Amino acid sequence: MINLLPASIKSDIKAARANSVVIRYILILTVSAVLLGLGCLFVYMVDQSALDTAKSTVKPSANSNSSSSSSQLATANDYKAKLQYANDTVIKNQINYSKLLTSIGGSMPAGVIIDTLDLSSTSFGTGIKILAYAVSDSSANLIISSLSSSQAFSSVNVDKRASLPTPMYEKYTLSVELTVSLNKGIQ
Repeated sequence: MINLLPASIKSDIKAARANSVVIRYILILTVSAVLLGLGCLFVYMVDQSALDTAKSTVKPSANSNSSSSSSQLATANDYKAKLQYANDTVIKNQINYSKLLTSIGGSMPAGVIIDTLDLSSTSFGTGIKILAYAVSDSSANLIISSLSSSQAFSSVNVDKRASLPTPMYEKYTLSVELTVSLNKGIQ
């Protein structure tokens, strides 16, 4: 189809279309802003209503019964006393086993492994049994001397030292059973 309109009229029609689109966008933006404002006003009014309800509920109950607050204070003080007792008995007497195991592991010479080591809170000051396996006699002697010189133990006694008929864990041919007393200071 051949457009027979002059160029000036065509530009006026394009401008009119653009103006109508701009007017639509302005109307949509205005309606959206009004709806958003109404939504904010609604939320503000609901919030104020909830605040007024909360204030009216709190005022009578705050002045109603002072004996309930004194009983709550007594309960809180009792709970505080129990926490203090727990702090005195449990937390102050805790044992740091990781420090102890690091100390024992640091005193182990090469060629020696520990098979059995039983630790508990009652182990301190009493004898505990350690079963260790050594590659050679010199390794067995070295474990005894290194545990004796360690600060973790107050005494080291050899209960049994024996050669194994078959090597334990492929290369450990000697078993050494020790009774050691742990120092309280290492915990």
